[in-house]
Amino acid sequence: MPILQFFAPFWPPEAKEAEIRLWCKLDKTPPEKQASVAELRGKTLQLENVPEATFELETQRGATASDPYRIIVTERHPPGGDLALVKVEMAPAPESIKRRYNYKTGTIGQYVLLRGHHRRGSRSIPVLFTANNKLAEGAIAAPRPLKVTVPRE
Repeated sequence: MPILQFFAPFWPPEAKEAEIRLWCKLDKTPPEKQASVAELRGKTLQLENVPEATFELETQRGATASDPYRIIVTERHPPGGDLALVKVEMAPAPESIKRRYNYKTGTIGQYVLLRGHHRRGSRSIPVLFTANNKLAEGAIAAPRPLKVTVPRE
């Protein structure tokens, strides 16, 4: 039996529960949109299946060659709406990615750090966008979201 553990260091103190929606399938879902970092930089992307969300990508070079190269994808939704609408990923998967969710402003910041040889081809790295409803199509799913109590340290 798989055991999943999640670390949420900035979980709001007033939030006592979390809702987990779980599904799985054996086949990979093709992305709705795929474009390189170079194609997306400085533009606003909107997906046909999720018109309420927009995506912007920016890059930041480090001050020195040893500093990481950053790719930042900002996902915007109407404030107070559902933020779990789109899976954003890169291929191949980066060594480090951090996501920051802000439900009050309806934004998700996705911060990718690339080091060393990964920096050289960063402009051509594909970014893939897949609507979560497409991910769930044909999947085995829990009958309803799982509500869990969030333990406090």
